[in-house]
Amino acid sequence: LLDTMTAFMQGTVCLLMCAIGHNSFTRIYITYRQHSWQMIATMYLPHGWLEMLAFVLAGTSAFLCIDALKTYLQENGNSPDLHPGDICLFILDRVWKAGLVIFFLMAIAAAIECWVTPVLVKSAFDAALLTTL
Repeated sequence: LLDTMTAFMQGTVCLLMCAIGHNSFTRIYITYRQHSWQMIATMYLPHGWLEMLAFVLAGTSAFLCIDALKTYLQENGNSPDLHPGDICLFILDRVWKAGLVIFFLMAIAAAIECWVTPVLVKSAFDAALLTTL
């Protein structure tokens, strides 16, 4: 049962990653059809690569959590003296580094989104308006 549940959880994570990625790529294609490549580069490149890296790392972290849970259950089984918090601490002990990296990548991407991207998009729209006038 444990191997079946592990495979089911890993399949669910893969399915979610593919669904979210497919949705993102569809939106990029629609945007590409409406704007020039310079506009696309201005809107997506400054922060998108950090967010996509964090997204891939989050999926990998989910696999690490599943593997840590499987290891925990194989080591401890149905021991009566276990507390539910022990499972959380065991998993956290194995995946906290990945979570910290994801947090910092998303914080940097958010800072770029807040302060750098608006300036780039405004300048790109101004340049697009100047070329059409």
